[in-house]
Amino acid sequence: MTTLMKPHDGFIRGYVTVTDSYIQTEMGRQYLTKKQSVILTALIEAAGKSVSLLKLQKLLGHNSEVLTTTVRTHIYNIRQLLKHIEEFDLILTKEYGYALHVVPNTVPA
Repeated sequence: MTTLMKPHDGFIRGYVTVTDSYIQTEMGRQYLTKKQSVILTALIEAAGKSVSLLKLQKLLGHNSEVLTTTVRTHIYNIRQLLKHIEEFDLILTKEYGYALHVVPNTVPA
């Protein structure tokens, strides 16, 4: 069962713990930058729903004039940190943003 908690309390998904500063798996601990933490927190809080690119830009303190490649680079780096957790990509690319893959019936109501 997936348990979602506030970022400072951590996010636990099976054998994976994500806090505001690191991801802990059976493979070890991977540290997050502040911006990676902000993005991952937004995706966790959305629990499988799409988070728009514009919202991610605003959360990072970027205005709309900043190229979206900045957010995409952060997403790529987070994916690299998460790639040992599952055989599939945990961050899904949606039409206007990104979503964290959530297994049905694992998110508390």
